[in-house]
Amino acid sequence: MLRLVSLSLVAALLCAGSESAAAAPIVPEPVLAGRGLTWEGSQFVQADRGGRVFFFRGDTLSVYPLTKEGALGKPVKLQATPGGGSESALRAALSADGDQWLVYAPFSVRLFVDGEERHLPDLEWNPWGVGFLRDTPVVAVIPRPMAHSRDVSKPLDVPWLVTLAGDRWNPLTTLKSVSVGKLMKNGGMNGAIAEHAVYLKSDREGKLWAARQYAYRVQRLSPTGRVLTEMTVDGGTVAEKDKESRGVEIKLHSAAENPTEATHDAREEKATSHAFTAQQVVLDLAEGNDKRLYLLVRPPAGGVVLDRFDPSSSVLERVSLQLKASGTFTMAAGQDGLYIAAFKGDGGRWRLSWSSLEQAHWKPVEGAEIDGGAPVQAGR
Repeated sequence: MLRLVSLSLVAALLCAGSESAAAAPIVPEPVLAGRGLTWEGSQFVQADRGGRVFFFRGDTLSVYPLTKEGALGKPVKLQATPGGGSESALRAALSADGDQWLVYAPFSVRLFVDGEERHLPDLEWNPWGVGFLRDTPVVAVIPRPMAHSRDVSKPLDVPWLVTLAGDRWNPLTTLKSVSVGKLMKNGGMNGAIAEHAVYLKSDREGKLWAARQYAYRVQRLSPTGRVLTEMTVDGGTVAEKDKESRGVEIKLHSAAENPTEATHDAREEKATSHAFTAQQVVLDLAEGNDKRLYLLVRPPAGGVVLDRFDPSSSVLERVSLQLKASGTFTMAAGQDGLYIAAFKGDGGRWRLSWSSLEQAHWKPVEGAEIDGGAPVQAGR
């Protein structure tokens, strides 16, 4: 009997040890970076439909291909039109065919086709993110007009996503009856940004994934803007930092004197700046070779995790990452794995091989709801 108990105890310990080892965080592999291939400005990793990976340098508009050896290759500089703007990019998206770059900088969007800049029609609303629907440029906007002369005294229907159609931007989705004038006062625009700021990614079926930045709310949209799938975690509410939003009067004639803030009414000589208190939740997304959607997430407890969603089974799962870098990231699906890049060019670049992801111990995401279904409970 004693021997049987001992054997049972050993078996239990071995199982516990195996479970603990399987549940260990995945350690991303660093991407090789030779001399001169790091920089202080922004960087973004993107991939085309064939899984070719590129790193975009935001301050010089240079594109670095990833070589077969897993290192950054010789850069190609995009040809900008004279006077096209000199501000460093805040986001860059690559089309599925790999022949277009859509670049977002403060208050502007630029399009490069086959390495050369193309003229874009003016946007009526403040851009806040970029992507592609198939190979059509898509811009996410916030309800703040670009023209100061626009009448915002009455509620307006405001686009959320717009697509390029020849010489104009067409609304793909619209926010109904928005009190734009009120949002532009007393920090209201902060709430609009927290609610609607989004990352975009087209999938192989020609649908568009839209993931809120400051809430765990992810939607799959048809080419006409209809919501096909929606998943949320913890109700999809905006995550807030433990910081009180307090108004600070600023002088608008000198931007260098102003504190960093999300919104103010530039038509006034003085305004009140309100601290932006929303906490980033989804850092980026990419569709894998297995047709699953992968999401880089910062959970409430801190750190970084990787979630994956299988549209065929409507299952959302999670695995921990040993990635201690702070700030925001971009992510792209290459032929051999997922690639992750920190926002700054000297902040790091990593790879997660497809084999390591398949062997990882994935667990259901607690509190997840798919298309309004019951949330996943702990222990399931």
